[in-house]
This record gives sequence, structure tokens and C-alpha cells, in this order.
Amino acid sequence: MPKGNPDNPFPELKVMNPDKRVFSFWLTADVRDKAGQRIPVGEIYPGLLDYLDRGGPIHDNHTYKHVGKTLVLMPAKTREGLDGVFGVGKIFDDNTVADETWERMTGNDPNGIFYDAVSVGAKWLDHDFVFNKNQPEEILKKLETFDISVTQRGEN
Repeated sequence: MPKGNPDNPFPELKVMNPDKRVFSFWLTADVRDKAGQRIPVGEIYPGLLDYLDRGGPIHDNHTYKHVGKTLVLMPAKTREGLDGVFGVGKIFDDNTVADETWERMTGNDPNGIFYDAVSVGAKWLDHDFVFNKNQPEEILKKLETFDISVTQRGEN
């Protein structure tokens, strides 16, 4: 797997079993992303359980082409001690789009997992704005997961 972004506080996708197309990833960590947003990990646990109950689909690059599934999502600490969500996923081997996704994931292009969510019971995202180290942060709250995609770049 490619090394990815050296500024990323947690590792990119890692192949665990190439024959079964099983890989590990960090879904998110309590860190400010490139968009200036931070998701406290405790805000997403209930939505992640619901997402797994719905089969935990993994899509290709936000196309909603179902190319794999999430096998495990669990709270964990990153190597820097940040609260995060660690996952294990599988890319299917029964269609062309899944094959192309796997080839891209195991090639030289940096890949990541992108996580999309909406706030529970809110028309728009429920959030607070704070300043951390003189940088504005949007703190997202009460989230429901609706998309996990393999992308050519992640937000972290």
C-alpha cells in the first residue's frame, strides 16, 4: 500500500489479507480535518452500530457503487493517543468496479476512507465553532453515518 499523506496522524489503508481483499483503516479520529471539522468520536458510536446493522456498505469514491462491506468498527487509540474508530473492511471480487477499486487501493495512488454523516434530528449539521491553536474548528455532533467510501484522498 502507498504511504499516503505524511501529515496524517494515523495510517492509511493497510492490506491484511490480499487473497480475501481484507484491509484495515482508520475511519476517523478526534482531530481537525482539512475542511476544518472535528468529530468527537463519542458523537458517532450510535450511528456506526446502525450502519453496521444495515450491512456496513463500502462505496467507490462517493459513487454509491457498492464495492465492499465493513466487517468491524471499534473504538481505539491512534499511535498518537487520539480517540479514534478503527475498522476492517472487505472489497468484493465479483464485479468490475470492485476490481478497479481494489487495484486502485493496492496501487501507487494514496487512498483513504471518507466518512459522511448527518446530524440526528437536525435540518443542518448540529455543530459548535471553537478556536484551537488560533485555527477555527467546526465541532460536529449527534451524527448518523450514511456513507463510507474508498477515495483517492481522505479528509485527514
